[in-house]
Amino acid sequence: MDNKRTIVSLLITFGFLVLAVTGVLAFVLPFSIRIIGLHSLIGFIFIGLITQHLLNNWASLSTYLRTRVVWVVLGLTLLLAGCFYWQPAPIRAVLGLSRNLGPAMERFEVTENGLQYHYAPDKRYTMALTVRTGTSFDVNKPPHFVIWLENAAEYHIKTLHRPQELTPGSS
Repeated sequence: MDNKRTIVSLLITFGFLVLAVTGVLAFVLPFSIRIIGLHSLIGFIFIGLITQHLLNNWASLSTYLRTRVVWVVLGLTLLLAGCFYWQPAPIRAVLGLSRNLGPAMERFEVTENGLQYHYAPDKRYTMALTVRTGTSFDVNKPPHFVIWLENAAEYHIKTLHRPQELTPGSS
C-alpha cells in the first residue's frame, strides 16, 4: 500500500512539473501544437492521478470537508474560474502579454478584389480563404458574413470570423 502511494505521489509531482513547464512555454512561445498537445494529454493523466490520490487518502482528506476553510477555498476557486472564463479587462491584459496567439493567429482583410481570410496557428496548419467580389462591392461597406470551420458531420469546430457588433449610433 505504501509503495502505491509513493508511486502516485511521484507521478503527481512529475506530472505537475510537466504541466507547469508546458504551461509557461505555451504562454511565452508562439503557438506549438506539440507543446499544447503535451500539456493537454498530461492534464488528462493528471486528472486520473489526482483521482487515485483522493481514493488513497480519502479518510484523512474527508476531515477537511467539515471545516469552514474548504468552502472559502471552493468559493475562491469558482470566482477565479469565472474570471478566467469570462476574461474581464484585467485578465485579458495579462493574456495579451502571451506570445501564444494560437487560434488568434488569423488575419482578415477587405480589399478591392474581395474578402481574404488567412489562418495560420502553426507552420503545418495554414488556411487561406478568398471570396471574390463583383462590381457592386463597396470596400467601405462590406457585407456582413460569418466564416466557420466544421467537420464532415457538420460539427462546429471554430468560428473564424463574425461581423463586428455595431455600437449605438453607428451604421
